[in-house]
Amino acid sequence: TEDDFRAATAPLYNKVWFDFNDKFYYGLGDGRGFNLCATTSNYIYPFADLTETGLTGPLVSAWGSLYNIVQQTNKIINGIKGNSSNSEEVKNPYIAEARFMRGVAYSYLAMLWGNVIINEDTDELVANPIVNTSPVSDVYEFAMRDLEFAAKYLPEVSSAAGVCDQEIQCLLSYFKGHQRTSSMILSFFRKTVSACQITVMGNMKAESLYNGLTVLGKFVN
Repeated sequence: TEDDFRAATAPLYNKVWFDFNDKFYYGLGDGRGFNLCATTSNYIYPFADLTETGLTGPLVSAWGSLYNIVQQTNKIINGIKGNSSNSEEVKNPYIAEARFMRGVAYSYLAMLWGNVIINEDTDELVANPIVNTSPVSDVYEFAMRDLEFAAKYLPEVSSAAGVCDQEIQCLLSYFKGHQRTSSMILSFFRKTVSACQITVMGNMKAESLYNGLTVLGKFVN
């Protein structure tokens, strides 16, 4: 029933985002932006000191949280699509809610990790967990399609039901702008390094600048 659809999408607004919002979001944002200094905090100083690794706790938690969102939304989307008791007109807004959440999750995955796994069927992934990553451009495209679908089928203004078209349009503008800007920045740096057009000053070596580009690429790409 429609009440079941509403109950299925409700958790997408809270628990599934916890490990992303709890420490990682401001640990990376304010830590990497040098707005915070917390030398005894294991979830801020790795980002402020540029010493994070693939095993840094908040990074692992954020990755798990975003893919938890992806898999939860996949289950909801496929479950609602497979329901034959309701019309497409009834089902589409709830599918749109789930696709909105999946689109936001994949946008963050693209911004933070670049090439990642795109998955639309949790059961397929469980049966075959060895899957190649997709290029970051494809990940952005996938996320944008989810958000555009959501904008088409959700109400124009906010209601008690949840997200609305106006909010989605704001996010679409932000993510599309980030995609274009990050692509231009990285393209510029890559061309500059490749063409050896860097002026090396003092003890600074071009290799160090290239390594710096690699670090930047992790969080801008």
